[in-house]
Amino acid sequence: MNIEELRTKIDKIDSDILNLLNERMDIVHEIGLIKSASNESVYRPEREKEIIERLSRLSEGKLKAESIKAIFQEVFAAARNIELPERISYLGPEGGFTHQAAESNFGSQAKYLPINSIKSVFDSVESKKTRYGIIPLENNQEGIVQETIDLLGVSNLKIISELPMSISFSFATRAKEINKIKKIYSKDKLDSYKENLELTYSLEDVIEEKTFVIEAVVERFDVKLEIFNQISKLMNEEVVMATNSSFIQASEISKHCEHPERFINMHFFYPPIRMDLIEISYPANVSKEVLERTKTVSEKMGRSVVVLKKETPGFIVNRMLAALVDEAYELYDEGIADFEDIDLAIKKGLNHPLGPFELSDYSGLDIHYYAKLKKFEESGDPKDEPKKFLEEKVMNGDLGVKTGKGFYEYKKD
Repeated sequence: MNIEELRTKIDKIDSDILNLLNERMDIVHEIGLIKSASNESVYRPEREKEIIERLSRLSEGKLKAESIKAIFQEVFAAARNIELPERISYLGPEGGFTHQAAESNFGSQAKYLPINSIKSVFDSVESKKTRYGIIPLENNQEGIVQETIDLLGVSNLKIISELPMSISFSFATRAKEINKIKKIYSKDKLDSYKENLELTYSLEDVIEEKTFVIEAVVERFDVKLEIFNQISKLMNEEVVMATNSSFIQASEISKHCEHPERFINMHFFYPPIRMDLIEISYPANVSKEVLERTKTVSEKMGRSVVVLKKETPGFIVNRMLAALVDEAYELYDEGIADFEDIDLAIKKGLNHPLGPFELSDYSGLDIHYYAKLKKFEESGDPKDEPKKFLEEKVMNGDLGVKTGKGFYEYKKD
């Protein structure tokens, strides 16, 4: 055969494939109606996997398993779009590994929404803004992604599919000369740190054979209370229950729990690998033994320790910082100056290393927001209500350094 005859033959095959695909989509449409009537999920990853594996076994020609998978994932994507158009959120940016994972699972026809924090991906699915969310669970940089695990623990959302991906990184540096680089951590070095960490999926396992518990979940009273309520019922009388809260006093939590005399504040500062201060604050009824053990643990960590004589919201640092930040927010809200100029004025005029907006980004805008919200709910004073610009950033998932964007944008080194 000459090339034109071969092309004619291909055209005929393509027409046959198209007719068969349209016939397949007609059947898919009927299945979609049945699923809709029974409220059954459209996305069935186990069924798609079963089809690809069966076709790969049947193939005796030049198509390899990977090619069959790629072709049929697009067929599945088109089919799902007929059953129910899909909107998928994923941890951005566009073109990143999570975006690639989304397209690998759902094909190119779904509508994708890049979101800049894992928490906001959860929020988008819970609010039904999107039908599915793609988030990292584990990677070769950090191992288990703790934020994902924490959110799965407090959310009703469940994992329905996992996709292992091969990813690679290049060594990059801002140093103009290689000899200016002070420290490089190898994966082996990081793995040695992980030997001291153990991931568990239940509070019962956390408490088992432990004598000291430090909580470091999101800065929300209801979340912390739920966790400590369970812990205090499971623990024995030797366990110290320490909260890393930045503003909430241990006595506010302990009065709703068992063994209130074993609750204490043990406040670390972000990032803890660089900031060595720990503030210890304790309720009046805490035992001396609990206080001394908390001081000992803090000192064995190589930390500088300060102990408050009385409880106060925000302790020492955040109480003083809150006054500065509140005034800075007020200046910005009144339109008196841009936040960059306010930061510059504080750094140059008061010789502070960081301005209040930079500090907010580093400590986490969600910390400031929930602290202000709690105070407002208690006082009812309009002056205590979180600023709208702060609320908008938190709701959008722009929480500062930890999400890559707050008042400023941050590139991860």
